[in-house]
Amino acid sequence: VVKDWMFDTLTKSYVADEQVSEFFRLNNPDALASICERLIEASSRGLWQAADVDLQLLRRKLMEVEGWKE
Repeated sequence: VVKDWMFDTLTKSYVADEQVSEFFRLNNPDALASICERLIEASSRGLWQAADVDLQLLRRKLMEVEGWKE
């Protein structure tokens, strides 16, 4: 079973970190989108008690990634 702190760490390390986001933007934006989608899904399925601020960040980053593709 994945603990909430593990999901929190993934969010902070892969999504919230601007240097990592920039790496994904340049190299594989679809991977970052997939990470965001899976974390949002985990929350919606009750696997992760995500803080509202984390969910807002994930949704915002997902929209940002879509903008990178245009």
